Amino acid sequence: MARRYRIADYLSSNFSRVSSMNFSNFLARTCRLLLTVIGAVAIFSYSSASIVRSLNRAGDLPQITLHPSPDGQMVAAIIRREGGHFLAPYCSDVVSIMPTSDSKGEILDDIYEVYMGTCSQGGPAVKWKTDHALHIDFRIDWDADGATDDFSLKNRDHSKSVTVSFAGREP
Repeated sequence: MARRYRIADYLSSNFSRVSSMNFSNFLARTCRLLLTVIGAVAIFSYSSASIVRSLNRAGDLPQITLHPSPDGQMVAAIIRREGGHFLAPYCSDVVSIMPTSDSKGEILDDIYEVYMGTCSQGGPAVKWKTDHALHIDFRIDWDADGATDDFSLKNRDHSKSVTVSFAGREP
């Protein structure tokens, strides 16, 4: 029984100490702890989002294959863009035509595009028929619902000097 009495004395002495604690000091400690937790969560969230974004863009560099015209004045480029990986995967194939005198860095500009579609097995195939006629052969994939992929086709290049013909094939 003496033991219970000692615990009760201990609790009553600590209770009086807690009740005599300055309320503003308690409030300051609580706010400091709360702000520390919020800051730690914010830093963790931002760093996690940055890591996921960097992993998501890991494959965003396009793959470019160049096909010069027979006279060497124009070049057709097959550009495959893949990325997004596990968050929002995407893949597109683009065929662009530009004069060889233009900067190769401009080949990624949308103004040179004559074909654009989602990636298919093997991608589009290009073949120069003449110096100013290009043929693009591409695959049309069907979904289980009967829907096809979207394509953008232009029968003339940006300079209006190359005529483009297309042939879509089913798998």
